[in-house]
Formats: sequence, C-alpha cells, structure tokens
Amino acid sequence: MTIPSRTLPAAAPFHDLVPAALRRAWAADGHCPDLDLYALFRARRIAAPGATAVIDAAGEVSYAELDDRARCLAAGLDAHGVRPGDVVGVALPNGRDAVTADLALAALGAVVLPFPVGRGRREARSLLGRSGARAVIALAEHRGAEPARELAALAAVPGELPELRTVIAAGPGPVPAHCPSLAELLRTDATAFTPARPGPDTAARILVSSGSEAEPKMVAYSHNALAGGRGNGLASLLRPGTRRAVCSWCRSRRRSAATAPPSPSPGTAGPWCSSTVSHPTRPWTRSAPTGPPTYWACRPWCA
Repeated sequence: MTIPSRTLPAAAPFHDLVPAALRRAWAADGHCPDLDLYALFRARRIAAPGATAVIDAAGEVSYAELDDRARCLAAGLDAHGVRPGDVVGVALPNGRDAVTADLALAALGAVVLPFPVGRGRREARSLLGRSGARAVIALAEHRGAEPARELAALAAVPGELPELRTVIAAGPGPVPAHCPSLAELLRTDATAFTPARPGPDTAARILVSSGSEAEPKMVAYSHNALAGGRGNGLASLLRPGTRRAVCSWCRSRRRSAATAPPSPSPGTAGPWCSSTVSHPTRPWTRSAPTGPPTYWACRPWCA
C-alpha cells in the first residue's frame, strides 16, 4: 500500500544524548571504522565477491549476489518514497531477505526497525507509531494470519498510523491490494542507483527490548556503533576456521547465519549470525518507554 496523496511531516530527528565531540573522539581513537554500513559491506563485496555471505534454509548467497539483491531492493524502495532518515519496519524471518532489507535500507540512509515475525497487532502498531515509521516490510502470510494485510488496513484508518505510507508484502501468500510485493521490488532495475552516504554517527537501526515487563523500548544505534561496537564484539569471539561451526549452530536451531561482516578490516571479518537481524537483544542502554527512540550510548561499543 502506498499513499502518495497524504501530506507527511518531515522525518523526526533522533535525540542524541551523546555529545558529538565524544563520538568524534571514539572514531579518532579507532574504536569505530567511521564509515556507513553499506560502504563497509561494499568494500567486502569488492574484495571477495564470490565468498559466501549468507547461509539460510534456501542455501548460500555470495557477497556479489547479496549486493545485487540489496541494490535492486534499495532502488525499489526509493521508487516508493523511502528517503534518508526514514524509519522502515522490517518483520521478516531470519534469512537472506532480512539481510537484504538491512543492506538496502543502509544504502538508502534509512533507519531499520526490525521486530520479530508474529508480534501482535497491538505491539506492531505501537512500534511503528512511536518510531514514526514511513514504511514496513511484513509477511503476506504467517501461521494463518496475514500481517501485511492487517498493517495495510490499520494504516488506512485515520489517526492510527499517520506517517505510514507503504506496506510491502513478503513471502508466499496473497499480496494485499495496492501493496507492492518484496519479490517485485527485488526485480527493480538498479543500474542507475547511487547509494546514499549517511554520516557514520547517524542512526542506522532501532533495537527493541523484549517488552516482557513493559511496553517495548527502543534505542537507535549509529552506523559506527553497529560496525565498530557490535561488529568488533562479535568478531572477538570468533577465530579462523569457526565460520562453519557458527553457521551449523544457527542452522541446527532453524536460524540462518550471515557471514557478511559489517567492516572489511581484519579485526571484524568473522561470521555475523543473522539471528541478530530480526531478534535484537536488549541493549545496555536505556530509552523512554514512550515517544520517539532515544539515540545515545554510554560507551562506543554499546550504542
């Protein structure tokens, strides 16, 4: 569903509680690569285009194949009005589509709001509404429910999700009327697509708490925090020769494993388990339970 006639306010800026000078000091000290996520991925793709980037239930995807998918999706999302700074919800199971969506949105300079498949309508409405999401990618069908259709119907109700303008249906199942499908966007001609170059200290992803004790809280992470913080943290746990073991661990639990590192540097070239894509863990930082996400960090490896 795309609503071109709706007058939309400009994307709300993220409230960053970390002084800009401190973020710059972290980058200068080498804690962060100081590049955006897609640029880092692209460097890896150029260095090893045939290497395996994603392993999921459907098989393996190389860096070159993953990049092609991401650029096509980015071009398709751009055609549907996704702009730098826009928040886009992603409710997809772990696998190549979820990783592709992450990279496509990074290439657009947009902000990913991943939340697990199967979240109830009330929680999905809360997350999309409080984040000011402009678009959402959801499954056409999941365990008898039709998430994309439900979100499209919700967005059509005046006052429910006033900033949501596009609902994209993914996977098998009926595509709701006026909703583009993920498969359709993945076929977009990306020949003329030019990636955005967002600042490395700008928001790239919103992590969501479990919501087991209260309404889920949201924390926005920067490109630098994800690549230099979480990327380095994961890489420190891995050693040469452990890639297949990590992938087997994930697949034995019916999860996918993405081995595309967020940084091309030797220190962050280990596997990246894509279970973190759709099921982010509770971050060490805090945010207000209502209102837009609070974007801050207590340490460079935290947020």
